[in-house]
Amino acid sequence: MHKELSPKDFSFQSGITEFNNILFVGFDLANTNFEQYEFCNCKFISCNLSMCKLENALLDDVVFISCKLMGIDFSRCSRYIFTVTFIESVLSYTFFERNRMSKTHFDGCVIHEATFSDADLSSSIFSNCDLYRTQFSGCKLYNSDFRTSVNYSINPSINQLKRARFSYDQISGLLDCHDIIIE
Repeated sequence: MHKELSPKDFSFQSGITEFNNILFVGFDLANTNFEQYEFCNCKFISCNLSMCKLENALLDDVVFISCKLMGIDFSRCSRYIFTVTFIESVLSYTFFERNRMSKTHFDGCVIHEATFSDADLSSSIFSNCDLYRTQFSGCKLYNSDFRTSVNYSINPSINQLKRARFSYDQISGLLDCHDIIIE
């Protein structure tokens, strides 16, 4: 059971840096510095976390629902534990470099112009996501599922795609790098 916190009940200026089983609802945390904070089994609902700083932050079983997460560098998070789920959130201009994110769920998210570089996204699910101009480079995408997502452009020669799933009508997203015309 999560303990619910709302902005009127709590301020991040209190000095607390470890949060367990907390439900954050309606917080505007844009540009907040969460350096070395720990969030375990927490949910953020309808929160704005855009441009927050996550240097060495630990995110363990953290769920973001209907959140604005623009411009966050998730590659700065702890490399030891990083388990997250994103539902109906905006992740545009985010960075995931060398993140281990196998089995991560992205459900109904807008992920425009984000960067996934050398990330392990094995068995991850991108369900109903818009991946416009998002870059995948050197990623492990084994068994990942993109079947219901749109606007992706993934170069098979620089990513590992074994058993990844794509929809037939979006197959051009795997051929963009070849500069060919599909009619």
